[in-house]
Amino acid sequence: MARKRIVAVDIGTSSVKVAEVAASASGLRVIRAGAADVESRAGGTDANIRALRHALSAAGVRRGPCLLSIPRHQVVTRRLRGLPAHLDGARLDAVVSNQAQADLPFGDTAVWSYYDVRASEAGTSVELVAGRRQLVDGAIALVREAGLRPDVVAPSVFGIATLARLHQQSSGTSKRVMILSVGGSNTDVIIMRGDYFAFSRSFPVGAVTFHEDATAASSRFRLELVRTVQAYQRDFIDNGASPVEEVWVWGGGATTTIPGPDQAHIPLTHVVEEELRAPARIWSDVSGFEDAEVLTSAGGWARFGVAVGLAAAEVRGELGVNLLPGEEKERKAQAAQNRRLVFAGLGVVALVALILLAGNGIRAKQARDLAEIDAQIRELEAERLASQRTLNTMRTMAELAKPRFSVLDILRELTAVLPNRQDVAVTVVNIEPSGKVTLSLEASSHDSVSNAVKGLGQSAWFTDARPGQITVVDKNGRQIRQLNVSIRLAEDADMLAVRRVGTPISEAPAVAQSGPDPGGPGGSGGPGGPGQLGGRGGPPPRMPGSPGGGPGFSPGGPPGAGFSPAGSSNAPAVQGRFRAQGAQETPVVERATFEGGGQRAVGIEADEAVPVDNIQRGDGSPRVEVIVGPPPSDGGGRGTGGR
Repeated sequence: MARKRIVAVDIGTSSVKVAEVAASASGLRVIRAGAADVESRAGGTDANIRALRHALSAAGVRRGPCLLSIPRHQVVTRRLRGLPAHLDGARLDAVVSNQAQADLPFGDTAVWSYYDVRASEAGTSVELVAGRRQLVDGAIALVREAGLRPDVVAPSVFGIATLARLHQQSSGTSKRVMILSVGGSNTDVIIMRGDYFAFSRSFPVGAVTFHEDATAASSRFRLELVRTVQAYQRDFIDNGASPVEEVWVWGGGATTTIPGPDQAHIPLTHVVEEELRAPARIWSDVSGFEDAEVLTSAGGWARFGVAVGLAAAEVRGELGVNLLPGEEKERKAQAAQNRRLVFAGLGVVALVALILLAGNGIRAKQARDLAEIDAQIRELEAERLASQRTLNTMRTMAELAKPRFSVLDILRELTAVLPNRQDVAVTVVNIEPSGKVTLSLEASSHDSVSNAVKGLGQSAWFTDARPGQITVVDKNGRQIRQLNVSIRLAEDADMLAVRRVGTPISEAPAVAQSGPDPGGPGGSGGPGGPGQLGGRGGPPPRMPGSPGGGPGFSPGGPPGAGFSPAGSSNAPAVQGRFRAQGAQETPVVERATFEGGGQRAVGIEADEAVPVDNIQRGDGSPRVEVIVGPPPSDGGGRGTGGR
């Protein structure tokens, strides 16, 4: 939402800048500006706070709300493509949140925002901007210590992009322009397509770097220019065409020179022209502001460009991003509500005092006024309660945005994709937080391996099925094919899990085939091992024709010593079976053990039928091993006969 005026703070490596911009009748106006150098380049919290206080004093800015800039090299940007179509509001926020946690290098320790939403019938894409929570919290605490209240946090490149947009709009041009903002330690790159902010990146070469080692800095600078063009062309598929028509060099390091042949000093603009084959100039003639004379005495556009540009974007309502953490946004909303209540309360007190001073002659009117005041208080209380409910709803929506699928959803889908355990057995399931799933499979033939990989690739739950090397081993006189298959969870796994809630039991996928074991007739606890059609639990399904019973689970009889896909050294972490419920069947977990960063064990007696969906993975557990046993029946026998 646009505002009439805003104070912006830009904390750099060597100095702190403050600027206040307001809307005017003909556009924008810089009201005041101030800056102060940080006492040492190393900075530090105390040095930055002192510099910020001096800058506020120089600008004549008092305590109050502000916009806070953070450096471009402290954030990452990424285009999220392939999101579901027709999303808006809270649903789009939830989908972007899930995708951000999966794609960002710092996951749930990030604060993020998005802008430039593009929707079509094929899907939705957004531009994601994210930063580390620790860095953003540190900058907010620093500004608060100086007496300001940040309610917007935005990357610095948005300020330069806004100045470039205003300049092109004022001059009536629409060029593809690369802007190199050369600071003390870093150079930020902004590419504009007319008034559209198309691309940005940052690299660690600046004016101080050139001063310390000009030769190394010059080589790195040239290399980073080439990398920038390559990254831009990858994003926009320019087919090798020149990405820019002009290059504008901006910032305190714009006039830097570097050593050339015969010890001559070459301007940075010449280096840019040589590498990019495009005309380059130092940009300082910013237009689009009614009055910016205050900047001349304070240090000029090159020093205050970021602060002025961000403030101008917020005044115009064009900024579009805010990395302020969610708790800070809630605190801001609650503080505004409290201020309204305080002001309303003060008004009520003043009104009551005036009524009491009016004397006995207006007692009747006093009664009416007091009744009106009571009604106002009730309305204010209702407003407060409504605001509290809104905050509670926001918290609930944040909880609902968390991932919906569980480990058992994945196991359930694997069971549906690989129903015949006599051909293919899953021995280990390794689930990583990033969404990568690694399966260890044992198969009776190469055809079974091919069918299993094909089935995984066709599942709506999984993508990118990649089989590893196949190893042939001998178990109990039979050749078994062992391999690892890596897959990734589909982006809409949460939605698939939500759709699965409330599915009739008859539609639930089977974890093992019921009926007699094809290897031999059922029995009542024969010497071969625990059976498949009765009692509780039973052996895991075996490969075709493999001898002996699998490891038993329930007290119906001692376990056999036959072949189990997991092997004796790899005990099953989850054992499951069918429990008959009328004419329908649903998978039931009898015992579950989850291993990983945090350990948690869940034990469930077979007498208590608990659906698989009710068993949740322990917090932080990245690894689950599973073997699913055969279903029971109402019969009392557990033997499998002479297997």
